[in-house]
Amino acid sequence: MIKFPSLWPWISSLGQYGNPEILTGIQLVQRIKVLCLAAYELIQFCLPFIFIIVLCIGLKLVSCKTKNSMSIGEWFCSNRWSILILVTMYMIPISLLSRVKFGGATNSQASTVYFLVCTVTALINDSVFKFSYNRLDFFHILKGLKISVLSIAVLLATTVYLHAPNKIYRELNRYSKNPVELAYRYTLKHPHQIYFPQIPLSILMADGRLYHSFNGLWDREKAGLKLSNDHFQAYIPSKLQVVAFYHPKDIEVVMGYLPNFSKQTTVDTLPKWVIFTKEE
Repeated sequence: MIKFPSLWPWISSLGQYGNPEILTGIQLVQRIKVLCLAAYELIQFCLPFIFIIVLCIGLKLVSCKTKNSMSIGEWFCSNRWSILILVTMYMIPISLLSRVKFGGATNSQASTVYFLVCTVTALINDSVFKFSYNRLDFFHILKGLKISVLSIAVLLATTVYLHAPNKIYRELNRYSKNPVELAYRYTLKHPHQIYFPQIPLSILMADGRLYHSFNGLWDREKAGLKLSNDHFQAYIPSKLQVVAFYHPKDIEVVMGYLPNFSKQTTVDTLPKWVIFTKEE
């Protein structure tokens, strides 16, 4: 999370995928600009969750019966879910710096958003289930349920805003033909014989073994930390016959370790895939 990104160069724009323009030298103004763009993107992801947190805390303060002031330490002790907010804040620099480096993408923001979602979940749980064990606090539970319903509504509205309904329908329609599903089914029929570097989890579910992933090899390549041949060979299928890619970009990162697999072929059940076998 830290070592590899620290070795990668900065990019000049967040919108360029594949081969973005690399910043050479300091170029402080350009770095500040791209960092601000990454921060704006992160705010977009976090805004609905921040709104829910502010809403819940506001309701807590309004319904609080005690008027005694609390120290910061006492507040954290009585609201144990708040530790996740501190973790979220700690992850912000990691997310932003990973996003603005070569190879960064929107999922680089996930380390921050993940703990923010955990914060919302813990806060809603605290609002719903924190009541007296001696009697059922109906009104407290009702308040928590209202918060939960409102939170779900906010998330659904955000989802629809970010992903148009036609896009959602298109993705659901592609479910049975998506690369992950195709790779899983093919591996079940040919155990320990096929290697999908771009989809390691499909092989993990079918073969029960985790092999080198394309992203891991690509990251090491760009950071100048290539694997030894022995290390690579130790974590690929034992009866390897086929290497398959659903996307042809940068496949040389993997194929450089497999010089014997130079014959390109096709498979009916994997249409439009780039597939290599051994030369006979």
